[in-house]
Amino acid sequence: MYKLFLIFLCLSVHFSYAKSIVTANQDLWPPFVEEGIPQGISVDIVKESLATQGYELEFKITPWSRALSQVKNGTVDILVATWVTQERKKYLIYSDSY
Repeated sequence: MYKLFLIFLCLSVHFSYAKSIVTANQDLWPPFVEEGIPQGISVDIVKESLATQGYELEFKITPWSRALSQVKNGTVDILVATWVTQERKKYLIYSDSY
């Protein structure tokens, strides 16, 4: 019984420190999205905001049409820098402006 409790305790500590990953895509849009380090103003803001809530950002630069398609079909979680259109409001939820 003691060993089972110890295993449970170790696993719960491990999973409480494990970060959840949020995936994101975007096309190049300097100075908001850039290649290299820093990755751009928008990427930095989103990355730091997610980190305060225990999330890690996995970000890739892709062509705009692919980024939009992937977020629309759910293979990517978010776009880090996009503007509001009536069409996109049908499948995107926007944060407040930053």
